[in-house]
Amino acid sequence: MSRVIALDPRRSGGLTSVYLVLYFTAGAVGTALAAPLLNLLGWQGATLTALVALLLAAVLGRLASGASVPVRQRSVRFGRGRGR
Repeated sequence: MSRVIALDPRRSGGLTSVYLVLYFTAGAVGTALAAPLLNLLGWQGATLTALVALLLAAVLGRLASGASVPVRQRSVRFGRGRGR
């Protein structure tokens, strides 16, 4: 989410909306395809498909890491009251 906002902080609301719509749409499509895939190919086919998707995501993530948007680091303290 921070990378999306870092693209253009002035338009963070719109960018966040687009990101969330695409995120949940992709999740819904994946869920809708999972049952027919399982029915057609069985557990082994569904597992192989998931493995291929994970490997593809890893490759795309590796390729995109060179072109990533720098995100400003912020110090966050958890478990402490406000103003401390």
